[in-house]
Amino acid sequence: MKGVVIMSPQQKTICVVIDTNIWVKDSNLLLNTAIGSALFYILKSVDGKIGLPSILEEEITRHIIEDGVAAAESIQKSFKTISIIMGKHYSYTVPNEAEISSAVQARITELKTLLHKIPFTLPHAESALKKINENLPPNGKNNQQFKDSAIWEAILELIGLYTVHFVTADKAFYKEKQYQNGLATNLHLDCQQRGGEVYIYPDMASCLKVIQNDMPPLDTISLISEIDNKLKSRLKIELLRENGFEVSSLARELSFVSPFFTENSNELALTFELCYDCCDVQNIGIDERLQSVLKVKGDCFYALDTNLISELALDYQRIYWADPSGELQRRGSVYLSSMQNSDLVKHTFREPIDFIRSPELSAKQRRELLLKKKTSFFQNYSEDEKAILLIFLDEYAEIGSSVVFRHPADTIMKSSELTQYGDVIQMFGGQEKLDEALKDLQNHLYSV
Repeated sequence: MKGVVIMSPQQKTICVVIDTNIWVKDSNLLLNTAIGSALFYILKSVDGKIGLPSILEEEITRHIIEDGVAAAESIQKSFKTISIIMGKHYSYTVPNEAEISSAVQARITELKTLLHKIPFTLPHAESALKKINENLPPNGKNNQQFKDSAIWEAILELIGLYTVHFVTADKAFYKEKQYQNGLATNLHLDCQQRGGEVYIYPDMASCLKVIQNDMPPLDTISLISEIDNKLKSRLKIELLRENGFEVSSLARELSFVSPFFTENSNELALTFELCYDCCDVQNIGIDERLQSVLKVKGDCFYALDTNLISELALDYQRIYWADPSGELQRRGSVYLSSMQNSDLVKHTFREPIDFIRSPELSAKQRRELLLKKKTSFFQNYSEDEKAILLIFLDEYAEIGSSVVFRHPADTIMKSSELTQYGDVIQMFGGQEKLDEALKDLQNHLYSV
């Protein structure tokens, strides 16, 4: 087409256009959810965009404000009922319409660097009217959809620059109004005439499962190196000296980092365990202690745009070694920050990055699939250990968050079922063994 630059598929990055019926769902609301953070992570890793036609932006904003006002009114009504029942007034505040509107606009503004906005134009209107007159999808007989037709015309503007992925639950865009049939025939022809393609999905999870294939893997080796640079000034040198050891080098092959999505789309939460090979400077020769390793566990945040590590907090530092007799020993320090459960306060959700593999599954569904498909996992544990892991699994399914694995001591303290087993940590042979078992359980949960 004259005036339109068509890029080759190799040159194009991805652009995801999301219909109003997807934006307003609780699991996607303003993309301020785990699904949204997963989408942002993928788009940032491939320099992708969210396509936002102006006609959609107006509709999304209006619907979410209306839903927010209705939710506030529902809270007020419910509190009034409670006050009558209890015979006294409970203080509470809910945002008014102006505050809700301001929050919605602030969220759209926050996303501006990821947005490719498409203004509504006269040619869009003319083409939309033509589709209505010809009864072509997304229209039908006695079903005139000017807005949907205009949205489609905006999408067509994008296919010269991007590989476009369109997420909509509106069956009018699908061939024979069936999700499994893909894009309606005339809409597919529109794409061919523009020299591009639009892939269509009924929900965000289906879209994420496809576009994640374009995403480069997270460079955990570099992350470990960055955390190591931050840690060097905080290593417990006194701990080493008191026990006659010195650090020789970072053991990258023994170290690991686990990334998590949070509602802050610009960063990942990381938990880490860095291991350092040590040497015995107290006993050299025949009585030398071997296999000495300093383990440092903690968490921090990783900014996706600047690649910087921040807010590094340590859970513990421990040194492990084998005596000449072969007996294993350890010494260490536990930090108060590990008891504070800070991510419960700071984040409304915290999902492992492997969440991308099956984002459509709820915590309860993951639990059911694990128990159905991964029964061999529990064969590695005693009956009591298996029972304890099953309780952790039930707690995860109940609250819908992997935080139960991140802070096992807090989970144990709050669960009457777990406390009846006595010292759960020692039952597993120590905190590290329990952490390993819960990490293994979580890995199986997110690989079903």
